Amino acid sequence: MDKQYVGINNEAPQGEEYKYLNNAILRVNPAIQRRLDPVQVGQIAANYSPLVANPIKVSYRDGQYYIFDGLHTRTAEVCVHKTDDFPIFCRIFHGLTEEDEARLFALQTGYSQPVSMIYRLRALKVAKDPEVLDFFDETEASGFSILLGNICSRNGFISAVCEAFKAYRTLGKKDYGRMLRMLHKTWAGENWSVSKYMISGMARFLQMYEVSIPSFVKAFRHVENEDIRREVASFPGMSKEGAFAAAIASIYDMNCPLALLERPK
Repeated sequence: MDKQYVGINNEAPQGEEYKYLNNAILRVNPAIQRRLDPVQVGQIAANYSPLVANPIKVSYRDGQYYIFDGLHTRTAEVCVHKTDDFPIFCRIFHGLTEEDEARLFALQTGYSQPVSMIYRLRALKVAKDPEVLDFFDETEASGFSILLGNICSRNGFISAVCEAFKAYRTLGKKDYGRMLRMLHKTWAGENWSVSKYMISGMARFLQMYEVSIPSFVKAFRHVENEDIRREVASFPGMSKEGAFAAAIASIYDMNCPLALLERPK
């Protein structure tokens, strides 16, 4: 029976079927898969039963079968069978594009392990999700780059991707971009200036005050990481996010008191 799936390409006819495929012919698109968790694979393998195992979700596209959900289960079955050559029960979708597969991966529900935000963003980028593409475009237009799935300590790169996306949603595209431009112009893209708590603290600070880029740069041009962390330590009763926001406000108030007091939101 043909079905239509919410949120994916509905211009082409799409159907599904259940059948056994040889595991050896299944392909994986690394752009839309999470990193394998060996502990999870081991738990599935230790308790494996074909009577309760969920079918692997597969997209038949361009003459190939691509797994987009169930990679941990498939890997556990390989461990159980001790070979790549065995039949595996699959739920096969027809008529999906690579973008559709990425979106379905990002929107997994039910008994699947929730897709972590870093992998969800990567998949939604492949799926050409408008909000996620805007987030990446605004980040790069502000002078920073993002490497999804990689921890990067080099200047000019944001490792706290999930916190950055949260700030994008909290502030909106315009103010998110303005925040990153403040940070980049002040500290030339130094990695610590876009750490998790710097981003969350800045987002909260900018929710409270209307601050121009020149006034922020002026207030913080001689302030370094150690100075901010020292000020953070003076707010021991607050959450990390709150303490960073308070520290940023305190330093800004000290260096540009009138600018801060005259323009609260």
